[in-house]
Amino acid sequence: MSSFLFHTLMFAFCVSFSFACHRYIAADSNFYVHKHPQEHFCEADFVLRGRIISSRQVLYNSSNGQVVEEHVEDSGVESLTLQPNFTLSYDDEDGVIKRGTIFRVSVRNVYKGAEHLGENSETEIFTTANTKLMSRKKARKTYVLTGFLRRSSIPMEYSHCSWLFEQGQNPFVHGYLNFLSGCNWMDEWKRLTHEQRLAISRYYKRNCRCEIVRCHGRQWDPHSYCSGDLVRAVSGHGCTMKLTNEYTLTRQVCVRRKGEQCRWFTVPTTKTEETEQE
Repeated sequence: MSSFLFHTLMFAFCVSFSFACHRYIAADSNFYVHKHPQEHFCEADFVLRGRIISSRQVLYNSSNGQVVEEHVEDSGVESLTLQPNFTLSYDDEDGVIKRGTIFRVSVRNVYKGAEHLGENSETEIFTTANTKLMSRKKARKTYVLTGFLRRSSIPMEYSHCSWLFEQGQNPFVHGYLNFLSGCNWMDEWKRLTHEQRLAISRYYKRNCRCEIVRCHGRQWDPHSYCSGDLVRAVSGHGCTMKLTNEYTLTRQVCVRRKGEQCRWFTVPTTKTEETEQE
């Protein structure tokens, strides 16, 4: 096989592999393992189910995390075209000004953070998430959405989330609910499995004391990489999750029953369980 053909085949393989792993890279690019929804739930200050009904673009100060000016009037999300972030330099000491988006959300259910927002109400969420991602979030669709109200709640272990903060691409804006790219979970409600819907309302919150450790590679392999305390997890204080474990992501919860160790538990789906409607 010629050297040119060999390198061509290797390049094609790498490209294909990167696309196959894309959904896992999105949440934690260093370990190539998607965070479990239970992690997102437990880390977040709020978890809600709601519809995006409108949006507006605003200017914010990246130095102090303050919205300084509304840039675009309210508009329906269906007609929204988001522009890339831009920077403006001022001669004074106000800092660097960038563009963000505030989404107005009709809240249907609050699973965490009821002290900050109520069910059957409307709220505003600030984000600078990827423009292509957010432009697909059309109005009249329902999402599960997690986020932060306190900067101290944001996990800053070495990950895609912390990298975005270091690059100044993931600001925390005070006084708003914040959806942070690479840190939070947002998914269309109808795409969730029945098990995930039940877990959001019943199981995740009860089991936040169990740590989920995400690993790429075989357990105890010196070449494997894990985010979290692997020794603590395998000793009964958490659960380990492997690359591409779709069943664990969509149907299982890491639980600890009284007097027992943390373990993976498959959420039951029986006819007696109440099915939440879209």
